[in-house]
Amino acid sequence: MRVRIWLVTAVAASVILSGQNLAHAQDSVNACKLLQPNLDDHFRMGWPKEIETLRSIGSPKILVLAVDFNDYPQENLDTAVLKKKMELEKVQAFFSTASNKAFNPIFEIFPNYVRMPDSSAHYGRELEVDEVVDGEWESHHMTHDAIEVASKALKISDFEAAIVVISEGPLSGRVAFATSQDEGIDVHESGEIHNTILAGLAAFSIADVQPWTVLVHEINHLLGAVDLYLYSANGWWQGQSSGPFGLQGNLRGKESSDYIGWNAWLRGWIPDSRVYCANSVRNIENIKLVPPGSKNSGFHLIVIKKSESQALVVEALKTKGFNSSTYPNSVLVYKVDILTKPGFGPVTIIPRLTRTTTSPLSPTLPDWERFLEAPLRPGDQVFNQGLLFRNVNYASGAITFSLFTGSSANQQKNVKAKKIKCKLGNKTVFATGYNPTCSK
Repeated sequence: MRVRIWLVTAVAASVILSGQNLAHAQDSVNACKLLQPNLDDHFRMGWPKEIETLRSIGSPKILVLAVDFNDYPQENLDTAVLKKKMELEKVQAFFSTASNKAFNPIFEIFPNYVRMPDSSAHYGRELEVDEVVDGEWESHHMTHDAIEVASKALKISDFEAAIVVISEGPLSGRVAFATSQDEGIDVHESGEIHNTILAGLAAFSIADVQPWTVLVHEINHLLGAVDLYLYSANGWWQGQSSGPFGLQGNLRGKESSDYIGWNAWLRGWIPDSRVYCANSVRNIENIKLVPPGSKNSGFHLIVIKKSESQALVVEALKTKGFNSSTYPNSVLVYKVDILTKPGFGPVTIIPRLTRTTTSPLSPTLPDWERFLEAPLRPGDQVFNQGLLFRNVNYASGAITFSLFTGSSANQQKNVKAKKIKCKLGNKTVFATGYNPTCSK
């Protein structure tokens, strides 16, 4: 069975780190791995990761095929130009950074245009939405035929995924589609590739969208990640998406986390030993958090299980990286619901309350701008549905985070952060927090 999601552009030993004052010892990390009830979907928010999707550890080879048609013939392919236009080097750099060097895809561009066996009209009218043409989805029809032609000139079994780029004509639209299938469905003369992307060349020339993010988004699908933007026509400003965080939401945000922490954990890029699990909603105090990739002691994620299908997640955001938080030493708080379908908000941000994040919903304030101010900086807290999330302070390379519930939350929510003056060399700076210290 084939599952599709598309982009429409417009040992696992848990550790308790020393020096932490815990209101309750952490639970086994496996308790916080929400189990996906429907295992038919290749793309999912819960465990386990679908084995038929592209492997997320190692260096899989991905074949890039530029195709043309007899009614839109192209001359010699300049692979260097295509590589630059798709920003393949940036895609590689992004995944290396986001995965802490665990996932390093290798792209190989076929040196010539691949002539499709039929005219462009045979495959559909335009590449703007994925349509059924003669009983088959347009995107799969084209990727299958392109790989079939290429399989006569190279060994398809050397590759684990393929990207088919339509170079010219009405099918070279501003969209890209990712498809993941079960093994044995798409077999060719020299092997099988069942994880594919179809993209119009114009998808890498969209105003306000960085080209590399388009391909990252689609490869994330091949890795099993779901869409975090809303499919509805006005979903981009409804305040129910992941905003600028994680690159599975709207791609127009210029600042974001390298990879939303829950997805990175599911991909195996955050080890279980760096995840603090609370198997119920309760007070957890003074937990040390550090961003993914940091060698300092601390957790990368705090996961609080609300139910069999929902969890609250707190992650330390990077201050350096491909894309990083607009605020240093900040944490992002969000809810994950694995039963909410892609395109309907399976991840919702719990933001710091500012004039921007609390502004009335309006198309003049898209989610990728609204949630730029969502992260909690040192000394910030947010009260949400009876829970108080607090970034206590930052010191010695780590963020201290606390969660208060029930009467504790009500007692703590009116406590104000403090500000102290610090002398760092010749500079005077201020440190803010609930227990501020002078620290670089």
